Formats: sequence, structure tokens, C-alpha cells
Amino acid sequence: MTGTVSTPDEILARLLADEIRTHGSVRPPWVAFPGVHPFDIAWRMGAGETHMMLWSRWIEGRSATEVTAAVARHGPIPADWSWWVAEATGVIVDADDLYDVPFEDVRGRLADAGIAVAGVPSES
Repeated sequence: MTGTVSTPDEILARLLADEIRTHGSVRPPWVAFPGVHPFDIAWRMGAGETHMMLWSRWIEGRSATEVTAAVARHGPIPADWSWWVAEATGVIVDADDLYDVPFEDVRGRLADAGIAVAGVPSES
């Protein structure tokens, strides 16, 4: 009996469909993996890396408004994720180095877009 081997694209498509069916969209990373810092190695391997791949596929072709709404519906974002969210939603696109943008500026731009930020970054 010979089985069919799924390609990585087929596996990701299946996982993406499952995530959307279960949650309505791909959950932001801090919702899917609470407490994991955005600089953690978890986003470069294993389940965290897979989740980031799903996020990237899900936002392809979506408007900034739709991505912003998907993020905002989960409530205030952890402060450590502010720069990532600003980039992912298109709130900040003009920075040479995103992490050079001061936190208060990022927080203000996110607030203008309807995204609340909870707390202050753990690494300032």
C-alpha cells in the first residue's frame, strides 16, 4: 500500500484552513502563543515558525484595514509586539529600521489605527 506524501505547501494550506475554520482568521502570534517574546527563537523553528508562515500566507492580498481589524479584535496587544504589529498592519512602512522608531510614536500610530497597546516594552 503506497501513501501519498503531502508537500509543504499542501500541509500549510491544510493548517491554514483549520486555523481559519476554528478562529475566523489566523490568530496574531501572541494570541496563539501567549507569553512568547517576539524575539524568541520559537518563531524561527517548530510550531511558532509554522504559525508565522500561516500568518504570512493569510495576510497576502488582504487590506491593511482587514489585518488591523483582525489584530484589534483580540484586544490590546502586548507592548513588546508593537513594532511587529505596526509593520504587519502597514501602520509604519517608512522606517529605515523599524526598531529605531520610539515606542511612544509606535503606540500613537497604532492608537490612530484603532489598535490599543497594553503596558510598556520589556526591553526599552
